[in-house]
Amino acid sequence: MRTLLVYLTLPVLIFLYSEKLSSQTNISISGKIVDEQNSNILPFANIMVINSSDSTYVSGTVTDEFGYFKLSLPLKNYLLRISFLGYETYTTSVDNEDLGVIYLKPKDRSLADVVVTATSKIFRMESGGISVDIQNSPLKNMGVLSDVLGQLPFVLKDQESYTVFGKGAPLFYINNRQVRNNSELQQISSKDIKTIKIITNPGAEYDASVNAIIKIETIRPVGDGLSGNIYTYNRYNKKFSNLDRVSFNYRNNNLDIFTGFQYATMSFPKDRNISNLINGQNNITTINSKTVENDGFDHLIPELGFNYIINNKSSLGARYEYVNQFDSFGKSNGDINVFQNSVTEDDLHSIRKVRGREYSHYLNTYLNTTPSSLFSLKLDIDYKTSNRKNNANIQNTSIIHSNEEIITSEGGNSELIAGKLTMNTPLYSGALTYGLEMSYTTNKQVFSVYEDSNVPGVESSNNRVKQNLGAGFLSYGKTINKFSGDIGFRYESVRSKYFQNNELIEEQSKNYQKLFPSLRLSYKNDNLQMELAYKNIIQRPYYYDLRSTVFYQAPYSYYSGNSLLKPTYQNNFTYMMMWKKFTLMTIYTHYKDRIAYIPQLYLENSILLKPINFNSSQRLSISLNYSNSFGIWKPNWEISLAKDYLKLGNSSIKYNKPIFATNLRNRFQLKDWQLGVDIRISSEGNANAEYLSSSWQTNFYINKSFLHDKLMLNISSNDLFNTSKYRVNFISNNLATYYDNKMYRQNIQVSITYRFNSTSNRYKGSRSSDELDRL
Repeated sequence: MRTLLVYLTLPVLIFLYSEKLSSQTNISISGKIVDEQNSNILPFANIMVINSSDSTYVSGTVTDEFGYFKLSLPLKNYLLRISFLGYETYTTSVDNEDLGVIYLKPKDRSLADVVVTATSKIFRMESGGISVDIQNSPLKNMGVLSDVLGQLPFVLKDQESYTVFGKGAPLFYINNRQVRNNSELQQISSKDIKTIKIITNPGAEYDASVNAIIKIETIRPVGDGLSGNIYTYNRYNKKFSNLDRVSFNYRNNNLDIFTGFQYATMSFPKDRNISNLINGQNNITTINSKTVENDGFDHLIPELGFNYIINNKSSLGARYEYVNQFDSFGKSNGDINVFQNSVTEDDLHSIRKVRGREYSHYLNTYLNTTPSSLFSLKLDIDYKTSNRKNNANIQNTSIIHSNEEIITSEGGNSELIAGKLTMNTPLYSGALTYGLEMSYTTNKQVFSVYEDSNVPGVESSNNRVKQNLGAGFLSYGKTINKFSGDIGFRYESVRSKYFQNNELIEEQSKNYQKLFPSLRLSYKNDNLQMELAYKNIIQRPYYYDLRSTVFYQAPYSYYSGNSLLKPTYQNNFTYMMMWKKFTLMTIYTHYKDRIAYIPQLYLENSILLKPINFNSSQRLSISLNYSNSFGIWKPNWEISLAKDYLKLGNSSIKYNKPIFATNLRNRFQLKDWQLGVDIRISSEGNANAEYLSSSWQTNFYINKSFLHDKLMLNISSNDLFNTSKYRVNFISNNLATYYDNKMYRQNIQVSITYRFNSTSNRYKGSRSSDELDRL
């Protein structure tokens, strides 16, 4: 109770102190921006405050959905510069706290036929990352948001997944609302996007595991009535996959009621060739397997929510989502050959069938309010519960031994409740951000082997983890002339209890208390922009990886979790530089207790795939991006190097051969058509403890909009020449493993999006904890 009182009292004391301090030195200015001709409000207009003496940047913001803005400034002589796409820039002196209604004049349309031959910079560095002004770049006609993301520097799009170079998978925010389903990225027209910002150094207010964020702002005007979005995605790569989604929004003044429904049936075929070589004391065992596999799922996802704008200072809302993966399936059909010193030991055929179901309930609520010019508050609360169960039937037919049938079942359930309070206060011409985060999680995993299944090295078991997480964060950012920076601290306290077969295991019940600092400093002028940043990051293992159970996959093949896994800590140093049309990013990462899945010897003649921690390792990542425009050709070229410094095993085998890669994006704009050919090439080398073979692939796409941008058609083909392979070697002590997987990346995809009376989503709820990703 005492700890809870401290958590609740601390932000109040900080608020009272900052309000007293700011009230002595600051004034609050406000106003509303509208169109001069028709008095229409102008949401998301840029507001910039500059010194009247030397025109240096002081502060800035954007107008909200109703065209209002508010800023807190010291008592000095400043100018206010207001700009909006298609309107003349407006400048006025700050001589009154309430500036009232400010009218912007539309630009003269007679200039529409003037041909501009000069090209401006598409990408710019801003605090913590790279910003792209979509409305003033060729990317405006790209197609949909997901297509634009695939053209951004240091962002790798692989079908419907995204990775930021050296940072991993990012979180997405659209108008400050977190995106939970990547299919939403397919439903926003590029012509409706105002800016995109790639944040490579998120501040202390984000979870300590967050390494990259992509924020999107749209320009869609707000309108009442019913709006809708219909989207269909179809893919063929040996198997058909389909995803359909419909969403509707009804708006009446300040109230939004929205709903959506998604149905998908997805298949992921693959062929695997695996060779394992075991060097024993007296013999050499070789295990070769060749399997044809297909995994997939069918799911339904309905959602319902509302958003209410109380006034221009406050809003609240709630959103409920039900995920029903009513059929998850997997089937593999393979042949396995075992040799002892080149003599046949076993020769068998194995068929594995898996069927299961998973469902979850998720509720998010939020409150966003600005009670005064000196204080704003955002409260997010999450609740999620989920259940899953899978049954596996494995039939082995051997020419040497008797036939056998193995039946297993595994599943689990989890529950999470979390809350996050984020507050902002202006302080000494800068911004102070602080807050609290709490979560309670329980996760249970169950594995059962049926009595008639006689499998060596496998037995029924269950485990359960209960965790309490409390965190407090504080950061301060400020801009002084051409320099800007911020410093932040996040403190986390984690307490967990681990139960094995319903008994508390003290050794696996872990408690962590740690301070996570972050620091960023940037310099910007017209020709050169630079940024140096440091952040301490944690990556907690998934609850699924904390299982102590050994699972039977196939003859001579097992996998398991590791209840003794520790979190991975990273010290990240990032340097970015932008000069003309070149952008350089260099990342050095030092890992402590890095997690990786490593093949191990099991039962003398089998392979066990198990996650372990490395004591210490490093990684160096360097990438250089060049973008330009030559008529209809819009090239974007990127070259990169990634080098691990890693040792493993008693003989200290080194895994440090670098991987060189290049990504040449070629985009052609032909009036309303967008054509593209992207070529990716990577060399062989080490990634973590694996040795990857060289690979290359070519992707092609074509986009076209119809019916005044209401209908969008996208056709693409990944791995056009079927050259992308996944070949991996792993060598450690007395074990060598080789994987040659054909993932059927060669495919053709067609997506169609239809929108009517499109409006921007005003819901600003964000998840309160990254624990959601671990369930």
